[in-house]
Amino acid sequence: MSSQDRDFECQDFALHSTLDRQYAYFAITSDEAIASNVDLIPLEPSRYWNAGEKVIRAGRDYTRRGSRWVLESGFDESVGLEEHIQAVVEKIGSVSSLLKELPEHCESAIVCVSFSVQSSGFKLSPALLKQIADLDIYLEYDFYANVDPHDELADLRSLIPRDK
Repeated sequence: MSSQDRDFECQDFALHSTLDRQYAYFAITSDEAIASNVDLIPLEPSRYWNAGEKVIRAGRDYTRRGSRWVLESGFDESVGLEEHIQAVVEKIGSVSSLLKELPEHCESAIVCVSFSVQSSGFKLSPALLKQIADLDIYLEYDFYANVDPHDELADLRSLIPRDK
């Protein structure tokens, strides 16, 4: 196999990767406890924890340093990011007045997450951006690069001792 063929296969992997994932969710976060604040929101969170709660992971005790109330879009990660965001906007639209009444220590945001083998991006329609702006919440981005398996394999091969 020529070097050019290998390059093409790697590019093909990057273009058709099943590792690419995109999703969005709504979150209320704070460094303080928020239980009394989020209890007023008549939506069932997907995940929720409060600052000060004790957590045991791998046999170690931890105390949560922050609070987080999360409402997911309900879509699979194969659905486009704009659809995730639209679903979240529709879910929280009915409680927008309650969100605006949250204390200052509570920060509300739509969080957009993307895992990608190569560079990626997205665009949002002006109508959706206006809906988000009307909610008076942040739009947060978490983008992560997945490693190309070819590069990972090359790194692993470099660790194999060579016979002299």
